[in-house]
Amino acid sequence: MELLLGEPRRLVVPNSLQMGWVESAPYFCAASETARDVAVDYIETTIGSLPQHKFAHWAGATKTEVRKGSNDTALRYVLEVYVDDFIACIIPTTQQQVEHVARGILHGIHDVFPPSEDDSKDPVSAKKIRKGDGTFAPTKCLLGFDFDGVNKTLWLEETNRASLLTILHQWIRGATKTRRGIPFSEFESVIAKLRHAFTALREGRGLLSPCNWIIQKRPKIVYLHRDSDLMEALKDIRTILRASTTQPTECKDIVAGWLDYIRIVDASSHGVGGVILGELSDLPPTVFRLQWPKYISTDLVSFKNRAGKISNSDLEMA
Repeated sequence: MELLLGEPRRLVVPNSLQMGWVESAPYFCAASETARDVAVDYIETTIGSLPQHKFAHWAGATKTEVRKGSNDTALRYVLEVYVDDFIACIIPTTQQQVEHVARGILHGIHDVFPPSEDDSKDPVSAKKIRKGDGTFAPTKCLLGFDFDGVNKTLWLEETNRASLLTILHQWIRGATKTRRGIPFSEFESVIAKLRHAFTALREGRGLLSPCNWIIQKRPKIVYLHRDSDLMEALKDIRTILRASTTQPTECKDIVAGWLDYIRIVDASSHGVGGVILGELSDLPPTVFRLQWPKYISTDLVSFKNRAGKISNSDLEMA
């Protein structure tokens, strides 16, 4: 759990607790999302009513980080889960609220993923939570981004930024001096990391078009010196990454406007289904369900089919 605290009334508090898992079955995300729902039920109980938890003391914030002097003591929070990362935002007015949210999340996880007497084998990664991943603090790194709860800003984590700049430098230098090609698997992996980075650097998204065209063709080797558009796009991307530290991105800038449609969709190895409702645009409330063709179901990665080429994330993306 990682807590961000900021100025009064407009406090943003991301909170991340990473579970220790290596291989994900197709249903893992459904289980972790269920744990999130259980955790919310716990948090909605009366403040101070939850029992102690063996990891809760690692998640406590110092009393100086809690906003004081307000007559409004309502608990404001949000809790989401991204695969195995439990991420929450909270505006605490008392230390007791902080402890209550921490206990609620931990109890919710252990209700779905039973705890182990051996902390090293617990579903909640004891090693990471003791390292500080479970500590409430004003500034935290979440999913590869550093968040500032005081100024409401985010920026790409320095180690990720430095790694991407090094790779791009090597690509461009290799193409210019030796005309060396890039293995497609390496190219695809790095572009995926850039796409993630551009969550916070939105001005870079338009530069990915030449990269997407290459991924669509899937050549064995990518030669930058043969594609001037691709070379120029990567140079511009490198420039954006270099300049990204001078002006952090405001969190409000990455939030899109109100949606024309709202959808709730989920996928499994059997098929996909969901509900779509009209918001700004008219649409009759629609419920749909579709079974995957056999060739998709049989090529899905699972414990029984480790050689599959389609992951559950691919199905959710579709």
